[in-house]
Amino acid sequence: MKKILLSSMLCASLFAQKTVLMQTPPADVKYVNLELNLCNDMCLKQLLYDGLYISYLARFNSQDDELEKIYNLLLNGKDYIQLPKQSKLDDIKIAILIPEKIIKSYANSIISPSTAYLLNTQANVHLNVFYTGDENPQKIAEILPALSKYNLIITGFQNEGINYLSQNINNVKIFNPLAKKENFPNIGINVYFGSISYDEQIASLLNYANENIVIFKDQSLLSSSLSNMINEQAYVKSTYVVNQNNSNINALVKDNIKLNNASIFFNLPLIKTTLIATQIRANELSPKIYLSTQINYSPSFLSLTQENERNMFYFANSIGKIEPILEYYNNLLGQNIAYNWIAYSTSVGLDYLFNETYNSDKKYFDEDFINNQIYYKINIMNAKNSKFTQVR
Repeated sequence: MKKILLSSMLCASLFAQKTVLMQTPPADVKYVNLELNLCNDMCLKQLLYDGLYISYLARFNSQDDELEKIYNLLLNGKDYIQLPKQSKLDDIKIAILIPEKIIKSYANSIISPSTAYLLNTQANVHLNVFYTGDENPQKIAEILPALSKYNLIITGFQNEGINYLSQNINNVKIFNPLAKKENFPNIGINVYFGSISYDEQIASLLNYANENIVIFKDQSLLSSSLSNMINEQAYVKSTYVVNQNNSNINALVKDNIKLNNASIFFNLPLIKTTLIATQIRANELSPKIYLSTQINYSPSFLSLTQENERNMFYFANSIGKIEPILEYYNNLLGQNIAYNWIAYSTSVGLDYLFNETYNSDKKYFDEDFINNQIYYKINIMNAKNSKFTQVR
C-alpha cells in the first residue's frame, strides 16, 4: 500500500507546479540498456522517479492519461518534470534552440532525431530544448549565459539567429541542420551546417533530361528558388505556374502538345505533382521523363500514383544508409528518417560532432563535413514496381 501511495503522490507532484523552460534548470537525461519488453504503468512511474526520461520515452506503452501527458511533454523537449534522481552526472551537455514560430512543424524534425540518436549512447547526457519563439537577438541574449555552459548547440535558426550566435559564442560548437554555409560567408569556425544542396540535386537530374525542359511551379519561395536554379543551369523552354487552389491545372495541361517528349521538373508539393501527372495521363500526352528534387521523395508518392505514372518519375535523394537501430528509435518518436532530410541531416551532424567532441569511434553515418558543411552523395531514385530503387 505504501508503494502505491508513494507512486500516486509522485504522479500528482508532476502537475503540482508549472515551470517555464528557460527559468529552471533542465532535467538530467541518463541512458540505459533498453529492454524492448512491455513496461507497465508501475514500471513507467519508476523510470520517471529514477530520472530515466529517455527510457520512459522508448518504453512507453500506457493508456493512463497522466502518464501520456508526461510522455507528450518529454517528447517535445519541455522540462516540466521535477523528480528525485539517483545521481547528477553532466558529462555531456547538449542544447537545442528552436524558433518554433518560424520553423513550426520542422521543430520535431530536429528534436526527435536528436533524442533518437542519443538513445544509442552510453554517456550521461544533459539535454535541454530552448524555445525562443523567433530569432530576436534580445531573446537569444537572455539565454547566452546558460548556452556558454553547453558542449554542443543544435539550432533551427535561419538567418539573424545564426549570425548572432556566431558573434557571441565562439567556444561551443554550433550545428544548424536547416541552413547552408554558403549563405553565411562571415560565420565563425565553430558553426557547422547540414542542409542538402538542391543545386547539386538539380545538376544530377539534368543528366537525365533532354533539351525540351519544362517546369511546373507555384508561387511559394521554395518553388521559385528551385525554378531559378534550373534556369541557371539549363535552357528552360516553358514554365507553368499552378495557382493556390489548383483550379488551373486542367487549363495548363489540356491539349498542351509542348509537354510531349518533355523533361518535366515538378517544383511543387506532392499533391499538386500527382494531380498534374494524372491530368497529363488523362489527356494522353507523352512526356519523356518526370524529374523532382528531394521535395517529392516520400512514401506517400507510391500510394498517390498509378504504376505507369510512377515509372516516369526520377527523384534526387541525398539521404543515405541508416542503421536499423537508429531508424527504429526515430520511428518510435514519430520520425521517418529515411524520407525526412531534416531529420537525417540532424542525425548526421549530431553523429559527427558527438564523435569528434568525445573521441568516440561509434559513427553511424558515412557523411563528413567539408569546410563545416555536410557533404551528401546524391542518388537518383525511381519508383518502378511500387518501391523506390536506385537507378544504376
